[in-house]
Amino acid sequence: MTYKVDGIWTTETYEITTDPGSPYLLRPINNYGCAVLCPGQWRGCYTIGKHRGQYLALVQSGKVKVYRDNNRDNVIDMDPETVQEGYFGINIHKRDGTSDTVNGASAGCQVFRYEKEFDRMMWLAGKQVSERGFKTFTYTLLEEEV
Repeated sequence: MTYKVDGIWTTETYEITTDPGSPYLLRPINNYGCAVLCPGQWRGCYTIGKHRGQYLALVQSGKVKVYRDNNRDNVIDMDPETVQEGYFGINIHKRDGTSDTVNGASAGCQVFRYEKEFDRMMWLAGKQVSERGFKTFTYTLLEEEV
């Protein structure tokens, strides 16, 4: 997360995954296939809201682009021919439980590994709303070559 306070830019890094879990790759909940967020900058596409009606998270409130992986082979495919743009519920949230794997925690969402880091991000998001009045958030997903 990058933000500015009193003219000084600060960047904090968190461990998150953008990969959907195996259950959704093997049995997508959408007829077009499992959603995989496309790299890019999604300006003003997130607001604070309830993830699955359960707890506050950053929820999708603007259009994003996703790849659709529908071959059910448990390998993430990012085929440009399958890209869709729209509202898909690609939220930014914490993972369920304490498992060290994604499993059912993500059907395409961006998921924090550690609840403490998620809580910090949500606290910062709340400060932006309460102190600056800005209610939307930009999310940038970059590809990393390993």
